[in-house]
Amino acid sequence: MATHIVSGEQADDGLYLPIFEQVRQSFTRLGLLWVGDCKMGAQATRARIHQQQHYYLTPLARVGSVPELLEQGLIDAVANESPLLRVHRLDEKGHPQEIATGYELSRKQEHHQADGNTVEWTERVFLVHSPAHAQQQQRGLEQRLKRATQKLNALTPAVGRGKRQVRSLSELQQKANAILKAHRVEGLIEYSYEYHPAVKQQKERYQITKVTLIEAAVETTQQRFGWRVYVTNAPLKSCHLRKLS
Repeated sequence: MATHIVSGEQADDGLYLPIFEQVRQSFTRLGLLWVGDCKMGAQATRARIHQQQHYYLTPLARVGSVPELLEQGLIDAVANESPLLRVHRLDEKGHPQEIATGYELSRKQEHHQADGNTVEWTERVFLVHSPAHAQQQQRGLEQRLKRATQKLNALTPAVGRGKRQVRSLSELQQKANAILKAHRVEGLIEYSYEYHPAVKQQKERYQITKVTLIEAAVETTQQRFGWRVYVTNAPLKSCHLRKLS
């Protein structure tokens, strides 16, 4: 219904509003539900859709305050004994299959526009858990932990021809931290090392002796696998669907 060709250095967030404005001109009906990915979750976009008397449904990117929103939302839901909502669909044999569970809460939103006006509204927040997504994240974490462990163990090889040694502690820490960061396992792996002083023809060097998982941190990370935050301003009634993607 609408296509925009833009240069590649632009962020996606700001591109949804021109598409929204173009598409909505084709409809005289209000109260349509616009569905998009997390880049549509920018507050300015949500505020504009609400201001134009339409509805949105979008996941929120895991940046800013969203991880804290998920964490605190789950704590509050459990503490308040909120009912666990269940989502089912029929499998190929026509049997109901549970594909997600979650909780719902609401919050006030306020967006200050460039023209000085403020848009205020209440949105529903869904904390959704997908077992399939959790399994995918678990497999990804296992692979990242394995690769990071292998690279850390290979960082300080035994002395030998062609084997580059790490001569300073700062170099060891810098390279090790770079490995942890590259594989997104910071705080999940720890390592031990030994210092070998210079002896005869051997220069001083540092040797990693052990690489281990921080089990408590890994477990805490796994507990949040499969969870995602979605938001909508749609009330509890059916809406007409339009998808932005």
